[in-house]
Amino acid sequence: MSKVITFINEKGGVGKSQIAFAVAWELANQGSKVLLIDLDGQRANLSFMAGIKKTDDMFTMYDVFQRNKGPEKAIMNIKENLDIIPANNDVSEISQKSTPERARNVIKGLESAYDYVFFDVPPSPDMRQFLSLLTSDYALVIMLPDIMSIEANNGIIESLDQVKEYNKKLKVIGILFNKHESRTNMSKQVQDLTLEYAKAMGTTVFHTKVRNAVSMAESVNYHIGITDYDKKSAVAEDIRQLITELKERVQ
Repeated sequence: MSKVITFINEKGGVGKSQIAFAVAWELANQGSKVLLIDLDGQRANLSFMAGIKKTDDMFTMYDVFQRNKGPEKAIMNIKENLDIIPANNDVSEISQKSTPERARNVIKGLESAYDYVFFDVPPSPDMRQFLSLLTSDYALVIMLPDIMSIEANNGIIESLDQVKEYNKKLKVIGILFNKHESRTNMSKQVQDLTLEYAKAMGTTVFHTKVRNAVSMAESVNYHIGITDYDKKSAVAEDIRQLITELKERVQ
């Protein structure tokens, strides 16, 4: 059965798209069929990482949600087992015209073709975030191990609580620390606050922490997952461990 996951944080610059791309790439390597859905039209980071150039005439989730086009028109292949529905500026215009019923039907129709569907949403509580969470089984919170990143969780808790009124099955799969510096211990304050927020979300912090590494940034510039770009690196091993933990949490 397909697992639909929204990668979320309401603070930019936490590397949310990088994590989604790296995890999807390695899952595809391991034989799982994965669909990435880019809902961040302004940045379109996930689409860039996939090697797709943003154009005005490309089909996106805007066409699917707002114009009732079939999602198959928007799907592009990245590599074996890995597809994407890319984003352009039109995606930013997704509005309340996109009914929850339409969104649910679209994602339900896609689930039969994929083992995993990953949403990458902008760091703002708008209709795109709402629709992705509405149709997801899980939310995965990405954050940096710093106070500013933790403060952004106030908005996430509110957004999640609102969506759970309409999507009872939605579960926060965990909080993941990205760009972690192993040589620098997080302060006790940061650790305590994170545990507090995790409890408020009804979840826990991932045991896996993804290290800060130049090779991670390089890999997405070359449109290659880190587990292929630098297979033996510590950060590639972090992604593989994250996938193991992720699979355990979605059982």
